Amino acid sequence: GPWMAALANLALKSLPWQYLFLVGVAPGFIVVLVRIHVKDGDRVERQRVSNPLRELLSDRKLAASAGLIILIGTVGIAGAGNAAFWLANMVKDASVGLAEEVVRARTSYATMIQHVGTLGGVFFFPFVARQYGRRIAIGGGFALALAIFWFGLFTKPSYESLLVFAPAVAFAAIGVTAVFGLYFPELFPSRVRATGAGLGYNTARILQSPLPWITGLLMHADKKNPAHGIALAALAYILGMIVVCFLPETKDKPLPA
Repeated sequence: GPWMAALANLALKSLPWQYLFLVGVAPGFIVVLVRIHVKDGDRVERQRVSNPLRELLSDRKLAASAGLIILIGTVGIAGAGNAAFWLANMVKDASVGLAEEVVRARTSYATMIQHVGTLGGVFFFPFVARQYGRRIAIGGGFALALAIFWFGLFTKPSYESLLVFAPAVAFAAIGVTAVFGLYFPELFPSRVRATGAGLGYNTARILQSPLPWITGLLMHADKKNPAHGIALAALAYILGMIVVCFLPETKDKPLPA
């Protein structure tokens, strides 16, 4: 998806940026085709509860797990969002004096290279989770992402250094979130599994929404090197590394009934 968006941006670099949003219509047509031609599987009757959210929150252990993965998800999604969201700004800051068309082309190339790292990360971190445990994979991913943010942005990045930084930070910051889909459902019994995992992941999306704004304020405060603001925002990973210590390990354990 990001590669296709970057290619579209590259193809339309000589046109006003608003035209790029028209490309976003294309996935809508694909969804229509999917709805028409892909059929639902047979329904399987399972244990049902009338109000799974109420049951989840009324159980102290399940509610605690939900609260902890909300924090984990918030940190992970915020870090992944910052890694991708601010890349264009860093490319622009490293391309002062160049024509807008050149800057847009540079942004496209940097985005495509960044998501080579994403692709590697989303295979690597689930592998680590299967081999060494979910908590090690998440905690290690957070620590690695924090280190890359800080060392990569310690000095004002050039365009060339961004081509190294972008895939490295995407590998860790975006790649580690691939473990969430594996780990979160393993914390809940079947009757509230979708509710628990969905609550953790989607509530985190809401809670992390102010972070790009906060990062922008931090970047604006340092005129000499705005990238320092992104490095400061990455300190949120410390919270994630602490929280993951309080979650149970589910590697090689059966799913809760």
